[in-house]
Amino acid sequence: MNIKKISFLIISYLVITCAFSQQVEVTRKNISNIDQTPTRVQTSLNPKLKKIGNLLPKGIDEISTSIWSLGCETLDRNHASWKNYRNYIGPLGIKHIRLQGGWGRTEKEKGVYNFAWLDSIVDDAHSLGLQVCLETSYGNRLYEEKAALGPGGKLPSGDETLKAWDTWVEAMVKRYSARGVKDWMMYNEPNLNKANKVEDMATFNIRTAEIIKRIDPEARIGGLVLSDTNLEIVENYLKLLKEQGKEKLFHWLIYHAYGANPDAVYPSVEKIQELIQKYASHLKLWQGEAGCASEEVQYALKGVDWTELSHAKWNARRMIGDIGHGVKSAVFTISDLSYHKDFISRYGLLKTNPDNSIIKVKTAYYVVQNVVSVLNDATELVNDCDIKIICDKKLSLYTFKDKETGFPLIVFWDGTSIPSNDCDMIKASFALKGIKLHEPVWVDLITGNIHDIPSEQMIFDGSANFFNEIPVYDGPSLITDKSLLTFTPVRQKK
Repeated sequence: MNIKKISFLIISYLVITCAFSQQVEVTRKNISNIDQTPTRVQTSLNPKLKKIGNLLPKGIDEISTSIWSLGCETLDRNHASWKNYRNYIGPLGIKHIRLQGGWGRTEKEKGVYNFAWLDSIVDDAHSLGLQVCLETSYGNRLYEEKAALGPGGKLPSGDETLKAWDTWVEAMVKRYSARGVKDWMMYNEPNLNKANKVEDMATFNIRTAEIIKRIDPEARIGGLVLSDTNLEIVENYLKLLKEQGKEKLFHWLIYHAYGANPDAVYPSVEKIQELIQKYASHLKLWQGEAGCASEEVQYALKGVDWTELSHAKWNARRMIGDIGHGVKSAVFTISDLSYHKDFISRYGLLKTNPDNSIIKVKTAYYVVQNVVSVLNDATELVNDCDIKIICDKKLSLYTFKDKETGFPLIVFWDGTSIPSNDCDMIKASFALKGIKLHEPVWVDLITGNIHDIPSEQMIFDGSANFFNEIPVYDGPSLITDKSLLTFTPVRQKK
């Protein structure tokens, strides 16, 4: 074989190898199947305003988002798969995740712990830049034959069981505090079982929290983890903590709030905040689990004709309503939950098969990206804005501001009913006193589309800004300054 032919073969090999490597890299980057185009969410909404761009999502390496958390539950029961959804977490922009400790999975022989399953998840989460909160759930049938391995069971009881519980909690906290876990939750939704009285919940929480604090005095602990907003339970729980001088064990009080209209829960949330001020004013409130399905569901919120669009609206309204009340907000949940092969609970941002493999990214995933990219630790809630609204319906409205520039982000929607599968609009007029905007825009947080507000719909009289005939529907939208937004500009027509 002559030199020229050898050279040609070597060059051809290198070109093919390089092309193959590039293809592998492309495949690796696209393995999550996340649509990154400006048309990733399409609806029938037509605000009749000039579109200028579409929001660019921000990942966890671009923003700080301590106000948000993400549900990564049920891995202790294999209802979802960490390895299948791990790559989808970072692009959401949410760093704080909730995991369940899984006593029943870890201790299958008395006194012998196999933390390997949880080690791999916690270590991988940390490598991804995530912050883990571990929940001390659930029971263990080595010690109680009818112990619950999920929600709805009786709290562990009896001398042998409680001693074993203490030992497991201690082993878990020693192991994971050394790995950097600082946040902990108490046993999940104990009030679902009527045999668990509020005295039992308080006593069990104190018992568990004292073990955690003995090992890590700097640990942050979420107490109660109530399945709803039962005010009687909340008040009695706080009273018991106060009477025993144990309220300082806890950093958060955690509630869950399922409701077909996510806006309807906030009168109860406000009363919980009043109770916290009365009994333990240092406590912060955390909505730790609440969601709806993207299609027919058999558990919470069954009987509603849920779709991906109403699911997306529900999540956005819940998220913004929470932080609009000064509450840390959890998105429930990253992935659908395969309770058994014949039933998958479709609460997730990702649609899954019975084997927990990912089918697709749902609309709500992109909507969560939109919300988080705009509302994060660079913004703060403003409670004293002077805003007057003229509208045929009562709007849900929350005002935030950019910490650096002071520019406002005024978020609103029609919250009078359950999120619909339509995009029917009404119009509203806003008078914003003492608020300045250089380049006002209207943003639909469902599609992420950004629109100019025509000059004829704005009046500035020196003391107030007036915005007239602004589109409103049952999905969140906002008025803000264009300079605050990172977006893909609309492609100019040739």
